Amino acid sequence: MKRLVYFCAVFLPLALCVAGKVFPYSFNAYNGITGKEVLSFSPALCCPLSPEFGAALDLITSYGFTSEFDIFADLANFNLAPEAGYAFSWIMPRFEFLPGHIVGLQLQLNNSDLLSFNIIPQYHFFYESDAFALELNAAVNIPINNPASFITVGGIAAPVWKAVKDILYPFIEIDPSYAFGENGAFALNVVPGIWVGIPGTPHQFCLAFTLSDVTSGNPGYGVNLWYSVSLNLIPE
Repeated sequence: MKRLVYFCAVFLPLALCVAGKVFPYSFNAYNGITGKEVLSFSPALCCPLSPEFGAALDLITSYGFTSEFDIFADLANFNLAPEAGYAFSWIMPRFEFLPGHIVGLQLQLNNSDLLSFNIIPQYHFFYESDAFALELNAAVNIPINNPASFITVGGIAAPVWKAVKDILYPFIEIDPSYAFGENGAFALNVVPGIWVGIPGTPHQFCLAFTLSDVTSGNPGYGVNLWYSVSLNLIPE
């Protein structure tokens, strides 16, 4: 459900000020609003190792227009292996209606085909204290003009332990989803990992290990990595 592996190239800081975190600590969940006049870039690499090897790269950016409104865009998801090629792009405006409570509407274009796209309304929740953080996401994936696909509902629950402040945060994701159809299909991914930050800088990393379809009796596994940097376009 959430193979929206997250994100875009390294950006030179120049003389810009350090901005707050743009992405969450876990691999798949989203964080709070990007921030007014803050621009972010992140690349993310997803590498399933079983049942077969593969690799995909996402190129995502976000920009905060106000303190309550931002837009995320995946410029492109590229399959790198076993075959190379463009897979999809998407854009998602988000609005924070209460602190930590965000709604978003994602539009995903598949394979450059204007007749094949998905509409994905989402809800994002983010809370943190000095000792831990909690990230919750929920989404409904609605395929348009794609009769081979079914509506899918899914979620992410990711508790985060702040083991070493601003440096080392282990987490575990529980990512269930259900695809409606003639027979229906339930899937569950479990994603343990660790977030690494560089104090005093806008640079952060996340390394995660994915166990996919763990309830199927034949789960797959893989590794994922993202890097993120955020920049304030109007230094104070």
